[in-house]
Amino acid sequence: MTGLRFSSPEAELAALRAENARLRRLLDLTPEQVRPPAAAQTGLFLDRPGPVTASSSGPDKVRFFRTLFAARTDVYAIRWDSAGTGRSGWSPAVEGGWRKGTNRPYLRLTDRVVEAHLQSFPATRSVSATSRFE
Repeated sequence: MTGLRFSSPEAELAALRAENARLRRLLDLTPEQVRPPAAAQTGLFLDRPGPVTASSSGPDKVRFFRTLFAARTDVYAIRWDSAGTGRSGWSPAVEGGWRKGTNRPYLRLTDRVVEAHLQSFPATRSVSATSRFE
């Protein structure tokens, strides 16, 4: 669509919306995958999150971390490293693990995912099966 001239901003907006709809159909995206994330306010605290120490409970540590590092809750990223190519990067966490050409639902960011991160478990490990704080 670059280089096209439109008669008005409304005409350009209509063309962009039509192109977005075409791409969503082409990629076979679910409504959840195309829904914009909810607004998140970061860095503004009405109250201090409270002290957390090494002896604090696991749920208190997770709550503290999630308060300090507000993020999207509809998806989170997993780091990958390729021993064959030496490349690395980040991909959305998806049900059953990401594979090229897959179209699987995104995994939501939960307290268990944050807990696994804080305990330094690999992100690819299933954190829903075990939890020290249940």
